[in-house]
Amino acid sequence: FAHITDGLSNVLGVAEVGPAVPWTKPADVPYHPGLPFPKVVWPYANVISFAMLDGTTRTLKPDTGEATWRLLIERDDGQNIPDLAPLKPVFVAESAEEKAVLARTLDANASLLADLDDAYKAHLALLKVKNSYTTDVDKARNLHDELKRLIAMYTPRIKKERDELGIPKNAKIPEPKELPKP
Repeated sequence: FAHITDGLSNVLGVAEVGPAVPWTKPADVPYHPGLPFPKVVWPYANVISFAMLDGTTRTLKPDTGEATWRLLIERDDGQNIPDLAPLKPVFVAESAEEKAVLARTLDANASLLADLDDAYKAHLALLKVKNSYTTDVDKARNLHDELKRLIAMYTPRIKKERDELGIPKNAKIPEPKELPKP
């Protein structure tokens, strides 16, 4: 581990590549930073599955370039791995079964979103009451710190979701029915 200076979460540990071999005799794909990138056969046409050395799993599009793979493979090059989000595969529901699963999941999500909306509203109302009625300086300071923590937690999440949906920072967030279906 001492030689993995780029960090366990930044270095590829294992990937699902071919050509196919018996599962009882797994084989390595030879790699050396100074040599041409090896010819790799991916087992699936729409996704590459792999795990980082920290145990997290990831997926990428099969057309991910050699430069990105080198950054993921090399353990001590001092280079940051790129943002992999644009390289993630998209899994579109195609079969009738997948479409049914998607519909059920979206319905369940709608129900959970309604529950979450109720929980957020109740939490905000309680925090407002707490702020209005406290006479204790320490409690007021603790609430101040909690509010700052909540804002710090939600701000990057909101930015990420706005970016994913293409909604500018100060633009009104549209209702779902106002957005075109992808």
